[in-house]
Amino acid sequence: MEIATLISEQNKPKNFQARSFASDTTGKGNMVDFSDPKLELGMWLMAVRGYFKPQNQAVPEGDYSGAYAHNWKNEIKIMHRCLLRASQLSLRLIHSTDEQKSLFSTADEFPNFSSLLEQSDEEAKDIDYESARALLVLSEALNDLVLVCEIALESRFVGFQTWTSLGNILRRELERSPVAKKLIRYARHVSAGKLPPMFHTVVREKVQNTIVGTEVVLVFEQISRLLEWLGFIEQTLEKDRPLKQTLPIFSLVNEEAQTLIDLIDNRAIKLEGISQDLFDTLDGTSYAVKMELKKVFARELVGVSELKHSPTIYGKLENAHGLLQNAFQQSAVGLAQAFDRNLDGGRLFDNFQTRLEQSLLLRKELWIVMQVVRKAESEGEDFSTAKLHDGLVSFRNGSMRYLMFKDWEASERFIDEVISARGVSELTPVLHRFGAYLETLHGQICMRAVLAEHLFDYPDLEN
Repeated sequence: MEIATLISEQNKPKNFQARSFASDTTGKGNMVDFSDPKLELGMWLMAVRGYFKPQNQAVPEGDYSGAYAHNWKNEIKIMHRCLLRASQLSLRLIHSTDEQKSLFSTADEFPNFSSLLEQSDEEAKDIDYESARALLVLSEALNDLVLVCEIALESRFVGFQTWTSLGNILRRELERSPVAKKLIRYARHVSAGKLPPMFHTVVREKVQNTIVGTEVVLVFEQISRLLEWLGFIEQTLEKDRPLKQTLPIFSLVNEEAQTLIDLIDNRAIKLEGISQDLFDTLDGTSYAVKMELKKVFARELVGVSELKHSPTIYGKLENAHGLLQNAFQQSAVGLAQAFDRNLDGGRLFDNFQTRLEQSLLLRKELWIVMQVVRKAESEGEDFSTAKLHDGLVSFRNGSMRYLMFKDWEASERFIDEVISARGVSELTPVLHRFGAYLETLHGQICMRAVLAEHLFDYPDLEN
């Protein structure tokens, strides 16, 4: 069924297009721009398509039984904004296409690891010289879907059937749009080559001529895509943009990560002639990714669409992003080192070495604070209150900033309670609770993937 049949023209507000796109010029509330609008639009088309799939939603322990009773209004709000962003990008591309005569020029390359193996995707390089017209059709379809969302939002309750019906309409529109398919292919190809140059060197010199070369290249490409989508989420967090609109991107990450797991489990590790070392690396990668996905989509992101408190939303999204980025960066480094043991993981990603150094410092200083708190609790009046306060303030002003955002509030609250406590009777129970919290927190820090190969050298408290 055509989307247009769902909405009569007389019911469409005359100022709908102007109202829908007005925010594009305000600089407020817009999603973060990729430098390449074709890449961003292709990403959004994949993300909104995948967000409607139940298996990509964050649900507790994979239990989808509550889908029918759930009010999908918050998800419709998120989808409304994401579709609006996609429509804005399609209009922007129409203007650029009018100037350049085509959306994809012959100069457009699809840089990825497959190109190092002299593989190509001729279908992806097929040029559409009527792309402006095709983009206009796509933009109109997205625009109509935006209006459908607005109509649905007038209801107090949006049921599962309405949600899935909207998803089916969107999927059919994308399937019938040649330019949507090309944008998606373009985004997948470009994002597959975004790992740092050193990875390309490893593939070219160490991987491509091996018996497992093709499959390992595909694994690198998939990790590259995942890190690219996470990079978009990171920009959104850093630039203080609307946060919930990253949830469809997380759903895209979930879908792409499942593809990575399937590639490893059903293809890569089953190759004849694979070495035991590479088998163990790939098998470990699959296991680690599964565990991190479970943490994020069965726990961390559950219910985020319904939250109202911005710091809570930010903390959950930041933690989810950090868990996944760490896992995929660590996977890429481990796979590269399986072919070149001399590779330094700290040189492969700009933030890898920094994150390692920060985590090492945080682990050490958090342990020291924990011991000071325990000592103050056991010694009571014999322990210097000034020494305790100075240590806590130093931690708060120093390495505490390397905690996940979600842990800041609790740490700040405990420190304030300790400093404001009057007398041993008031201070002792606070120290006991704070010590237990620090012990749990230190255990979580020690489990960070970046610290996996760095044993903890307990510092000398006397110094």
